[in-house]
Amino acid sequence: MKLELVKQTKLPLLSRERVVFWLNNTGPTPSRAQLREAVAKQLSVKEEVVMIRHVYPQYGNPKIKIIAHVYKKASDAIIEGKAMVKKHEKKAEEPKEVAPAEVETPAEEKKEEAEKTEEPAKEKKEDKSE
Repeated sequence: MKLELVKQTKLPLLSRERVVFWLNNTGPTPSRAQLREAVAKQLSVKEEVVMIRHVYPQYGNPKIKIIAHVYKKASDAIIEGKAMVKKHEKKAEEPKEVAPAEVETPAEEKKEEAEKTEEPAKEKKEDKSE
């Protein structure tokens, strides 16, 4: 994985640097863990201090824009790291599986509606005959 450093901005108040990379990639988009490892290797820092903020793959273009934060100490990265991990774990856990018995086809729904409308009509006819 070859990363091309585009921009590096120091943010001293937050004890971090914001770096922007371009990645030429012909296959599927790499995971955040793979990107984190590649950015850390490129900048010669530990993985614990690198947080991948954004990954922008472009449709029809093999280039991927990556924005990452690189902290001075791992303790500074913990605050952002917990929020990022929770955010991305939540998305991964969300897919809901629906049991096949719970899924109703439109034909079954129409039958149920028809049965509901027929029952009151039958009761009214019986009431009038009495």
